[in-house]
Formats: sequence, structure tokens, C-alpha cells
Amino acid sequence: PCDDSKLPNVLFDLGSTKIKPDFEGQLSAVAQQMQANPDMRLCVVGHTDNRGNALTNSRLSWKRANEVANHLVDKHGVPRSRLIVQYAGEDQPVVGGLSDGSGRKGIDAQHALNRRVDFKCCMDGQFDMPKP
Repeated sequence: PCDDSKLPNVLFDLGSTKIKPDFEGQLSAVAQQMQANPDMRLCVVGHTDNRGNALTNSRLSWKRANEVANHLVDKHGVPRSRLIVQYAGEDQPVVGGLSDGSGRKGIDAQHALNRRVDFKCCMDGQFDMPKP
């Protein structure tokens, strides 16, 4: 059974799609869980913080989700057919109500939590979202 509450998030630097080496262990764990559950399909969902315009953030979140999906395929042998790439841009923040970077202490760390890719259990009938 798929339990996405136990799956990690992958966090990104501002404006970046590069997977940090710190997250290799988490991605390896996702791949191992998928190998142990051959029927599991995961939605790989990209997100951004609320800095930048909506179209730019949609594109960035799509690129992040693709980067993570490609990493799982290329480095861990996960079949691409078991990964569904989706994106939400800035529309599903973990931490909401943040300013656009006025310099208040702690705000950058909170923004960082929104710059992520997370994993959700996919149901039949879900497909890759088209590139924005």
C-alpha cells in the first residue's frame, strides 16, 4: 500500500532546479520503497515559493518535478511509467502568508520550505501535466 505521509520532500535553492547532494539519501529511500512495492505509482509534484510571477513559478515547479523524476529513473532505475510529473507553482505552500523577501529574519527559511518537490500516491487515471 502507498503511504505518502512517509515520503520525503526535496528542497531547492531559490530559482534552482538542481538537486542538492543532501537529498540523495531521501531519493534512494523513495526508489527502495518503489522497488519493494511494484504496483506503487507516485505523483512527483513541484512547488515554488511566492517570489516571482505565476507563470515563471509554474515553469520552475514543472522543471523541479521533472528533475526529480529523471533522477529516480537515471540513478535508481525506477521505471518512468510509475512516475507522474505534476506541478503547483506557488499555489500549495507549506508555509503561507510570507512576504516577498523584505528581509525579516526567518522569512527566507520559511520560503525554503515552499521550494520543494513532494511525493503523493497516484491513482489510476492520473497523468503527467503538460509543460506550462
